Amino acid sequence: MDGSFLASARNQASTSSLLSTGQKLGGHTWHQGTALYYSLADIGYARFPALTDALLGQVWFRALLMPATWIALVWELFFGPLVLYRRTRNATLILGLLVHLGIWVGLVVGIFSWISVWTYLAF
Repeated sequence: MDGSFLASARNQASTSSLLSTGQKLGGHTWHQGTALYYSLADIGYARFPALTDALLGQVWFRALLMPATWIALVWELFFGPLVLYRRTRNATLILGLLVHLGIWVGLVVGIFSWISVWTYLAF
């Protein structure tokens, strides 16, 4: 692949993560740790409504959503620096793969998850 293409893909991934975090920090559900819960509970976005309802009905699953919301937010905020540093790159990309796989399983958001994962190939 051309070096400028790879640089553009890396820049896109890092910039979109940072800008997305900025938007999320403006909303109260991310601060409260409830953003993932409300996203999954919105039937209009549910990919598998029966699965989502069953999981949201479990206390253990709801307990995981608050820390998962904050982990996703921190990961997204620091994605750029973490992916540039060789020692943290693989863990950062693996966490990103898991985040986007979770988004794909839980929510209908078009091809967003696949495009996001695709940009990781530039790293």
